[in-house]
Amino acid sequence: MQSLVIYDSMYGNTEKLAQAIGSGAGARVIRIGEVTQEPLVGLDALIVGSPTQIFQPSKAMKTFLNEMHRGALKGVKVAVSIREWIS
Repeated sequence: MQSLVIYDSMYGNTEKLAQAIGSGAGARVIRIGEVTQEPLVGLDALIVGSPTQIFQPSKAMKTFLNEMHRGALKGVKVAVSIREWIS
């Protein structure tokens, strides 16, 4: 199973969680500023984590998710750790 963890972190807490999840799941771990759409090709599972600011994910995470190509995650199992996402 090819899995990927994409995260953003302000103070390092979300990064620690992303690294632990990636280690446990055998997944690649990429910070949001370093990810492109290419790593999404051929994925079986995607885990997304972001700190919340005013009950929303970070600006970088919202931008990435909103710019994702329609259908890019078709057939991919996705887990998201964001309290509330408003686009």
